[in-house]
Amino acid sequence: MTINKQVENLFGSEAEKYFANKQTGGHSNQKGSRYEDFFSVMQLAQLFQLLTNDDDKQDIEILAQAEAFVDDLLIKYRKHNSQHHFQLKTSPTVSWQQFSI
Repeated sequence: MTINKQVENLFGSEAEKYFANKQTGGHSNQKGSRYEDFFSVMQLAQLFQLLTNDDDKQDIEILAQAEAFVDDLLIKYRKHNSQHHFQLKTSPTVSWQQFSI
């Protein structure tokens, strides 16, 4: 007997649906988190030469889950007053509702 079936037998079909959705969400979250980690490592590898140069290492600030609308990864270049924001998704169907001020 599967865990889902046990949940359904013990608590009913609504509890089983909730349980199944919770598992799906957990797997999606884990998959997305791993993708963000791998992407961040790739960005660090590309920046490695700059980060090891004494003249440039204080120039770069790297933030994960930054306080910004596009927040998964933020790389700030202080000397050039520029920022690169990354919003990372593993699904092509993810969307956000439009926000207007």
